[in-house]
Amino acid sequence: MGVPSQAVPAYIAAVQLLAVGLALLGWRMHPLHRDDVVALVVLCVMSILSESVRERDVGGKTTLSFTSIVMLRSVALVRPSGAALVGASTLLAANKDRAQVRAFHAGRTSAIGAAAALPNPQARGPPTSTGAPHS
Repeated sequence: MGVPSQAVPAYIAAVQLLAVGLALLGWRMHPLHRDDVVALVVLCVMSILSESVRERDVGGKTTLSFTSIVMLRSVALVRPSGAALVGASTLLAANKDRAQVRAFHAGRTSAIGAAAALPNPQARGPPTSTGAPHS
């Protein structure tokens, strides 16, 4: 077999660093508010559960992860840093993937969530109790 390549762990580390960087940038541009906590927790739980349950009977060799639907909602509801946390929460999912694979997928999903929400000027979280969006 030989010595395992260091390229794979380095690539995973780079993806993780990208995700953290995008989350911090998102936090700086659109910080989370207290009103976002409930939505963030619900979306994280939904993300963990949806990553744990993948639909296998979509057709052929295709699998469907409901995580993509949860991520789309998180982009709109909990700002870039919240979307990054929702993506990172997939690391806690109970699935049979190796730890390396799970770390990569969590980093990738986190980076995608943050990157998708960054250019969104409407990424202000759910409406406040008065119905008005956050400023």
